[in-house]
Amino acid sequence: MSRDDALAWIAPLTDLVLRAGAAILAIDRTGQVDHKADGSPVTAADLAADRVIAEGLAQIAPDLPTLSEERCTQGRPQARSFFVIDPLDGTKEYVAGRDEFTVNLALISDGEPLLGIVGAPALGVVWRGLVGHGAERLTVTPDGASYTTAAIRTRPLPPPGQPWTV
Repeated sequence: MSRDDALAWIAPLTDLVLRAGAAILAIDRTGQVDHKADGSPVTAADLAADRVIAEGLAQIAPDLPTLSEERCTQGRPQARSFFVIDPLDGTKEYVAGRDEFTVNLALISDGEPLLGIVGAPALGVVWRGLVGHGAERLTVTPDGASYTTAAIRTRPLPPPGQPWTV
């Protein structure tokens, strides 16, 4: 999987994360909470977001396998490149009515993360990055129809003898 291939997918994958977030927000948080075999909670919102992402990836990258928290019984893909998905990370926060939950999507290639997108739908923010291309913060409009981007950069190293900020 090349960086150029991944770069060509960044916009449709971002749209997919936004649609999964919208699916989460459309579901009543007070609904039934089930539990997976490991005891962790799962809701209709987890499953709806997973369905949106799975269907979207089947259109965008039909030849790449996926590893999703909601379908992990299928095992780890053996392909050189695959997607890792947590369609609703922070289910406990979601159920409790807090806004600190995310939709996570990553592209792994040759055992290394190549591309990552983290959406916080209740906060209207998405972070995305591609190795060698940089990272961005997207601020999503309230209607979810568009977003603005701003580059994300690390702070420069402080001059010798100056304190570091961690």
